[in-house]
Amino acid sequence: MKPNTEYFFTLNANYNECLRLYSGNHKNVILIDESGIKVSIPVHNIKPFITRTGIKGRFHLTLTHQQKIQEFTQIT
Repeated sequence: MKPNTEYFFTLNANYNECLRLYSGNHKNVILIDESGIKVSIPVHNIKPFITRTGIKGRFHLTLTHQQKIQEFTQIT
C-alpha cells in the first residue's frame, strides 16, 4: 500500500485576492507546495481559513494513498 502523501504550503493573500474564490464558479484552487509541486484542492478546504484580512500562514495537507484529502490544517 502506498503511504500517505504530505505537502506544506505558505499562503499569503489579502482579502481582495481571496474574494476571487467566492466569485465565479471556482471549484478548485491550485497551490504550489514548498518543494514546487502543484496540488489542486477543492476551494471549500481553503475558505475556513480566510479572515477579513485574507489568508496568511503555513499549512499542512495530507492525502490518503487514494489521493483524497485526509487533513488540511494551518500550522502557523
